[in-house]
Amino acid sequence: MRYLYTFIIGILPALESGQDAVQKGHFEYGVFGGKQLWGKIYDDRKMEAVSGWVGGIDLGYRDKSGISFHLQPNYSTFGSILEEGKNTQVYLWRKWNWYAINVPLTVRYTLSSGKIRPFAEVGLNLRLRTKITMKYDGYGCGVVGCYGSEGIDDVQRSTTKDPAGLVAAIGAEIDVLSVTIPVSIRLNESFGTFGGKPDSTPGSSYGTLKTRVVQVTAGISIP
Repeated sequence: MRYLYTFIIGILPALESGQDAVQKGHFEYGVFGGKQLWGKIYDDRKMEAVSGWVGGIDLGYRDKSGISFHLQPNYSTFGSILEEGKNTQVYLWRKWNWYAINVPLTVRYTLSSGKIRPFAEVGLNLRLRTKITMKYDGYGCGVVGCYGSEGIDDVQRSTTKDPAGLVAAIGAEIDVLSVTIPVSIRLNESFGTFGGKPDSTPGSSYGTLKTRVVQVTAGISIP
């Protein structure tokens, strides 16, 4: 809940300043895409390099004040690998693949009115996860020999959802001819954690899960 309180406090000045934008603004639309750079899927692990992509559309409403509102439905993929015990008697390798439809609603404030306009952005994200799998491989060796297991678990149904989160970004809008190119670095983070129901599958024991990812995106918007 602390993320929600921080979001509400941080967004109140933007909402107050944006009242005039609702009366004097205009619509714009565009597309954007990007790559997942760093992230985590285990709550107790640090951010590390991940794989995946994001792509969607951007529907904006703004005026000349620099305040704009953006609805950015998009589809994203996210892959994270965990490897433990390499070259030891107990080795474990897991790869999570996660797919979701995201519907973030954000407030953006641009810092100037020139052709290159830095901006900061924050908003709420609603997420519909469409698929989550875990591929595993590992072995353990003892006095009586070694044993191993490998496979792929489809854990979409047995894993609880994380349907809401925070989106925050910094970037710049660049005017080129009659279009605007927004470039940004974004943080997409779920408010809470999610986990799985008990499962007897050998590769399916895991700790509390947490979705957090940093992505870089670029797009084209038409005023």
